[in-house]
Amino acid sequence: MLTLPNDREHRLVPAGRVPIHGCPPTARRLPEVRPPAAGRNRYRPWRRTRYNRRMRPVEPTEITAGRLHLRPWRIYDTEAVYKACQDPEIPRWTQIPTPYERRHAEDFITRQTPAAWADGTGAYFAVVDATTEVLLASVALMEITPAGDAEIGYWCAVAARGQGVVSQAVTAVTRWGFGAQGLARIEWRAAVGNLASLRVARKTGFTLEGIQRAALVVGGGQRVDCWAGSRLPTDPPPPPD
Repeated sequence: MLTLPNDREHRLVPAGRVPIHGCPPTARRLPEVRPPAAGRNRYRPWRRTRYNRRMRPVEPTEITAGRLHLRPWRIYDTEAVYKACQDPEIPRWTQIPTPYERRHAEDFITRQTPAAWADGTGAYFAVVDATTEVLLASVALMEITPAGDAEIGYWCAVAARGQGVVSQAVTAVTRWGFGAQGLARIEWRAAVGNLASLRVARKTGFTLEGIQRAALVVGGGQRVDCWAGSRLPTDPPPPPD
């Protein structure tokens, strides 16, 4: 278990073949593409190429940050996730299915998040009360790449809003991502108008970089403009509360 202090001043610090344009057809013979051997997975996004390194699994981690405990999702969280995601504000601003059914929560906890940890593309944390284990929020590093990029994502249960829960959890996860995982850049994106997410991003040290047009798909499949920002390991620590 990794324990992080509340001290804000403490910081831890698929590519295909590229064609050669301008060459006559006879100047370069492309290699024959053969189907994979029987029984082998034809899609292997983690394979080593000349442009990247092999993705490694992310070891499931638990983080204690003051009143909060961050841990991988567990099967008994299913009901709490299902209930939290009935709040219309969560699908309004995120990419969760809508309407959100119990089977979606089960798939998220039993298949999606374990797969992300295992293939090294994500680290998904349940944020619970360190004493009572009540579910407060969800924070994740998503779309982790071999080059060290990732995207932060989060939502908060209704009863925990306005208490600084998500800001504290995001600070802990970004610190862990830079320190333990060696990430080079963490991106934040939120639909334009999502002021709560914007407040969290600013409070946790992300730099707002601009607006991406029609770059985010939110609940119900709607494509919207989004704010975009990032945080680097060399950025100053977030200001204390």
